Amino acid sequence: MYIYLDESGNLGFDFSKKETTDFFVVTLLITKTFMVNRHIQKAIERTIKTKFPKKKRASVFELKGSKTNIEIKKYFYKLVEKYDFEIFTLVLNKRKVYNYLEEDKERLYNYIASVTNKNA
Repeated sequence: MYIYLDESGNLGFDFSKKETTDFFVVTLLITKTFMVNRHIQKAIERTIKTKFPKKKRASVFELKGSKTNIEIKKYFYKLVEKYDFEIFTLVLNKRKVYNYLEEDKERLYNYIASVTNKNA
């Protein structure tokens, strides 16, 4: 099994700060075979090579969901749509988190990761 993970948002809880997000999102893309994983790796490489200017390619190591425009995402999806993979997403509404977890971000993150993995 091969797992790709992307996070969006942050685990800050001071909502008076502009950079604090209301939600923390974890998304997993999971493949179960070496060959599908290899195809996905090749699709990532091809997407970076094809869709990013040559000068920028050296600094692009991954396709970040929050920083990649929709056209690039569509291009990547076209390359992988025929392969067998699953996507799981967990969305945490941070305004509904218990107070004691706000103070223990490591525990909160570990809980989110364990819930996401159980659903996978």
